[in-house]
Amino acid sequence: MNSFRRTLPVLALAIGVGVALAGASRIEWDGVTGPDPPQLQALESPAVEPSGTIALLTDPSVIPGATVTIDFDDAAHHDPVNIRYEDFGIRFSRDDGCCIHAYHVCSCGYKTSSPPMMACTTRGPGSPYIGNHIIMEFDRDVHVLGLTVGNDRSTSMIFTVELFDAAGDPVGTVWYTPNGNNDADDWIGVSSLVAFREARVSHTWYGVAMCVDDVSFSTRALITRGTR
Repeated sequence: MNSFRRTLPVLALAIGVGVALAGASRIEWDGVTGPDPPQLQALESPAVEPSGTIALLTDPSVIPGATVTIDFDDAAHHDPVNIRYEDFGIRFSRDDGCCIHAYHVCSCGYKTSSPPMMACTTRGPGSPYIGNHIIMEFDRDVHVLGLTVGNDRSTSMIFTVELFDAAGDPVGTVWYTPNGNNDADDWIGVSSLVAFREARVSHTWYGVAMCVDDVSFSTRALITRGTR
């Protein structure tokens, strides 16, 4: 009897360790890929309705010269990119202060405009939460911004681009409906005659990471007006 009683705590410890190890090895949904994604749902609406005197662009060839392009392909999977490209005049951030990761989307079967890496607001090192937006801050006046968006899991998603000037005041907003194929093959561009220093790109689905590639920006203005 005594030997049986001594065995019980050992068995309990072994079972506990086994459960812990099983839990540790289980891959969780990170906002892009994983075996057990949550019930994905749309948020109520875009944060800001389309407005302002900026134009939505759909053709990357119209971006003027002297353009800086960030493709994230020099980074490794899960490297933080928040300040990685500040020497090029751009920083990336989230409202919650978490890391924005370089993400090897090709490893999960998705395509991107310049493989293999994108920037994504996934759950991972330095990011306990999935984000649905990316903030881009520029160290100079910018008039044109272009980027490829991905991880668009449905045509019911709405991507919104909001621009702000150096004082943090809104310059304008445009929105875009993607093709919903997950791949980063939807190019969005915005042009503003008013210079901006910050852009916030977001979408309307909860639990899905915001992913971008080939972020291009120019200090030269296009002669174009109006909104979508």
